[in-house]
Amino acid sequence: MKQILFAVFLLLMPSVAVAEDYTTADFAYGFTLETDDQGAMYHVPLPHEVYTGTLTSNLLDLRVFNSEGQIVPHELRYPATKENSVKSKVSLPFFPLFSRDDQNDPELSMRIETGINGEIVNIQKNSGANEETPSAYLIDMNDAGTYPLTLNLMWNTEGSGAMVPVVLDSSADLVFWRRIKKATLADLIFMNNRFRHSEIELPRLSGRYLRIKSENRTELPVITAVDSISGLESEIERRWIKLPLSLLQKDDKTYLQAKIPGGLPVDSLTIDFNQPNSLMKARVLCLDDQNVWHNRGKGLFYSLTNNGVELANEPMVIERQNISALQLEIIEDGVGGAFDSTQLQVGYVPQELLFIARGKGPFILAYGNASMVNNPSASKDGFLKGLSENGQQNLLRQAEVKGKVVLGGEAMLKVQEKKPWKKIILWMILLAGVATLAVMAWSLTRRMNQ
Repeated sequence: MKQILFAVFLLLMPSVAVAEDYTTADFAYGFTLETDDQGAMYHVPLPHEVYTGTLTSNLLDLRVFNSEGQIVPHELRYPATKENSVKSKVSLPFFPLFSRDDQNDPELSMRIETGINGEIVNIQKNSGANEETPSAYLIDMNDAGTYPLTLNLMWNTEGSGAMVPVVLDSSADLVFWRRIKKATLADLIFMNNRFRHSEIELPRLSGRYLRIKSENRTELPVITAVDSISGLESEIERRWIKLPLSLLQKDDKTYLQAKIPGGLPVDSLTIDFNQPNSLMKARVLCLDDQNVWHNRGKGLFYSLTNNGVELANEPMVIERQNISALQLEIIEDGVGGAFDSTQLQVGYVPQELLFIARGKGPFILAYGNASMVNNPSASKDGFLKGLSENGQQNLLRQAEVKGKVVLGGEAMLKVQEKKPWKKIILWMILLAGVATLAVMAWSLTRRMNQ
């Protein structure tokens, strides 16, 4: 009953937005939003074109219209993500597997015995198996935890290290196996920097047992421990876009700079070198909408290739904010100054649009209005986000973004300069005064001549 009354309240609630005189023709473009006509409030992720097509900071030149051309209340929020804030680490039992030099499948040289609950109790090597180095490892995943899971492998590294491509197979009965993943294990030194990749993200599995073996029969490191790390799954997919970088020299320092279209809420970045064996260590600077640069820390970006095996850095995560430009202050250049083929990749999580389904659909998400630039009245005090987060999530339904539509067109994106009427009037008064003085002087001179 409480939920029904709340829904009726939302539909009947007066809105400040109704007092606005805007129509869809006042905005450049829009997207059609379709609903199931069963809810009071809907949400939908913002299309990328909305970020690049608006002219105001914080997306103020955006409105939602119903099919009758009336503005309905809306608000923007960042979706609630379930980050891996709660992690569980479990040590897993693992067993080295050996095979003869002329065999690819290590199970041909093994006899595996399991207990009544499926636990591995004994692995007996057959005669002829090579006992010097394992050709694979068998992992019992029974106590690994809930998915998504990440395996963390530990081993001792000697010399300059190694980079080993591996394949992962899954089985429910130790008889039938299926390929589920390819990954790279690495612990090496390159240009006085150490790179270690020891974690493997696992897809959801149906089998209890996991087998890791090298690809192309490369020698595996001697693994000393295997841990599983489980946590809460992130529900949000990050969008990635590539941007060109321009070279900038300032105060004996080298910068790579990229303009961010539409003030995207960037929260991660990486480098696309487009050439193998490249490395760059850089300080990351972000320019906000107040034209102030902020230091977001240092990052190590690399792309290495060894015997056909590729190794790249994980994206650097930074504080989320709407930025208009990004700079990389080069600390260590491992590309020999060949920045012309280097691109920046930035990632962001799109905001969600919340709106009340007042009136008939379909609804129009309209954006791009130059008259709202630097217009304080365009700012809106929100209340929908609070309502949607205070135990009313069951009232929030998913809308669907359909095709893009042209509303007022490109003309709505042109900022019209306001005429300086005060200066014009002042000049008119001054010119009128000068003209009056000239007439008086001419009249006085004429009288004196007579």
